[in-house]
Amino acid sequence: MSKTNNPSDIDTSVDVIYTDVWISMGQEKESSKRLQSFELKYQVNNKLLDSTNQNTIFMHDMPAHEGEEIAKGILNHPKSVVFDQSENRLYAQMSIMDSIFLNFEIFLINYSIYNHY
Repeated sequence: MSKTNNPSDIDTSVDVIYTDVWISMGQEKESSKRLQSFELKYQVNNKLLDSTNQNTIFMHDMPAHEGEEIAKGILNHPKSVVFDQSENRLYAQMSIMDSIFLNFEIFLINYSIYNHY
């Protein structure tokens, strides 16, 4: 596994390119400063994705901002699995909630059995 701050240094055999927003919630006041510091050299674009091997996938945790961390149309690039990633996150979150509520229901049942007068 490797990490780089220079997109031109990316090994073309990478398996995954993962990016995030440049301006997170709560950082809106810093938006112009952050946009200037990132510039477009850090943007995931067609040139970057097309330079990687055929099995490389692109991921983003959403919401994405086209024109900032990704170029327009990248979410629909053939190497993008962003929408599948989002769908899978939904199922993972549902499973966590199901587990929490199931355990809570078991707790309530046990509590009522042992504390019933």
